[in-house]
Amino acid sequence: MAHMGIIRTAFQCDLLRVATFQWSPGTNHVSFKGQYPGNTNIYMHHPTSHQINVSEWSLQSPSFVPSSGGAISATQQEILNFLANVQTWYNQRMAEILMAFKGTTDVLGGNLLDNTIIPYITEVAETNHSKSQLPAVIFGGKALGMKGGQFQSVSRPHNDLWLTIAQAYFKTTNPIASLPPTNADGTANTFVRTNTSPIAGLWAPP
Repeated sequence: MAHMGIIRTAFQCDLLRVATFQWSPGTNHVSFKGQYPGNTNIYMHHPTSHQINVSEWSLQSPSFVPSSGGAISATQQEILNFLANVQTWYNQRMAEILMAFKGTTDVLGGNLLDNTIIPYITEVAETNHSKSQLPAVIFGGKALGMKGGQFQSVSRPHNDLWLTIAQAYFKTTNPIASLPPTNADGTANTFVRTNTSPIAGLWAPP
């Protein structure tokens, strides 16, 4: 949270325009105490998640079907609750960050959250490290033209998410045309441009 406070202050003072904040990698061994039901011991998030077989999950509905075909065991239910509790912890911390941005006035007198786009993403979709159907949330950017308050279920390349956000900064529905062929250090820009485009309905010129 202290690191995010530094980022927020840098944005507020217009010292930075872009920053990356990572809670943990997908292969994390971040440990949580008191999140496992009925147990005050410390459990690592990543190894515990692998105790659930990904084939037992239903991606079409929030259900869990044991591979044995029987009822969910007490241990399986505890693991599911632990994973849900960890995600709730992350979401609560993220909400605190968003509220801090929302309550901050930027150097030009605007609302910092309205003038900042914050994508909240994960690099894994399921407990086997699969990368299909990745969830993503876009916060902020109201003053930049981002259209929040909606849900879309799409099967798109992940670069489409970045192009959707790039519309607000390049101020065009075709931001890929604005991408430079080289980076600032002279190296080639390797952003995949084939079969990618912004997701419709998430941005409009302010």
